[in-house]
Amino acid sequence: MKLLILLLFCTPLFAGPMSLSWVNPTERTDDTPYPASERGGIIVQYWIPGGPNTRYDVTNGDATSVVIDVPSGAYKVQIFAYDIFGNESAFTSPPLDKVVGGGPALANPKPPTNLK
Repeated sequence: MKLLILLLFCTPLFAGPMSLSWVNPTERTDDTPYPASERGGIIVQYWIPGGPNTRYDVTNGDATSVVIDVPSGAYKVQIFAYDIFGNESAFTSPPLDKVVGGGPALANPKPPTNLK
């Protein structure tokens, strides 16, 4: 019976998958070709606003998607690419808003008022 109770408390921690997809870069920042043979991977960084960042390393340089099990909530997500030499791209900007498990949607803030 204790095992059953433990499973009931642990199950809700992970609401489900956060599915992400992207298009891999084909050029470097100096506009020279970035061949597939030099792709190292993708780092996915995600967080709930006000919380700590979590990084997930997609080490397959040819990958164009990933599914990560996360607790339900409204996340901010950024990714960057890295090559086999250790060079890194900048993070995607602005961060993507991603809702997992029916959490609250993140609405854009209202514009400032009373500009003088």
